[in-house]
Amino acid sequence: MSNSLKAAELPIDNLQDFLRITDENYKMQVTNSEKLDKILTYVKPCKSKVRNKVAKRDAITAKIFKEILCMKKRKYMSQIMFFRFKILCCVLYYTGMRISEAGSLTKKQLECLIYTKSVQVYCTKIKDYVRYYMSSGGVTALKRFAIKFDLVFAKKDYLGGAMRRELVRTFNKHLSIYGKKYDLILKSHSFRIGKVTRLLSEDIPVQKVALLVGHKDIKSTLKYDRFLVNKKLLDRIEKIDKKLIR
Repeated sequence: MSNSLKAAELPIDNLQDFLRITDENYKMQVTNSEKLDKILTYVKPCKSKVRNKVAKRDAITAKIFKEILCMKKRKYMSQIMFFRFKILCCVLYYTGMRISEAGSLTKKQLECLIYTKSVQVYCTKIKDYVRYYMSSGGVTALKRFAIKFDLVFAKKDYLGGAMRRELVRTFNKHLSIYGKKYDLILKSHSFRIGKVTRLLSEDIPVQKVALLVGHKDIKSTLKYDRFLVNKKLLDRIEKIDKKLIR
């Protein structure tokens, strides 16, 4: 005989309890379903973020950098803001630092960069110290602004100034003038892109480039390949075009 009795075979008391519990469960299920429907009407479906493979920033060229060094102070810029922007551009262009790292530099570290052509800074992204190097040309460019160090560091100990959180936004605002002029997407990271691509274009091993720019994984360095111009392919295209003209 089966352990489970049919509803008709259950005692009257048990049958009533069974029906009561079944009815309560049904009502609870309907109530929960209605609540869920109400919640879903207010909650918007989350769209999965697909990373755009197209480069969102362009590299800073030598021509644009020279223009920045020669730029005159604009009306909305204070003296401190003006020279801070130029010093930051020098450091970013020649070392390839991240803007957050350059903004954390002290006066003593900038002087060390001039005299030793290298400086060690703490990178919060990889949670480790990175040593950056500057060429003789970079040192010469930075020396032009050495007399303004006292002015820039008068109120705060860091190159980024009092509003370090606003540093990126303010810096990109000044840089956007050149982006509009040359129809390029220029951000603070454009200096880093330019530095990495210059190193890779000179056939320096990827491992050494990663070490120079503070990449913990060489995969990060290899991503900059998309900014490089394939010179061999360009030469072949030019040869083909010359034949067509003949």
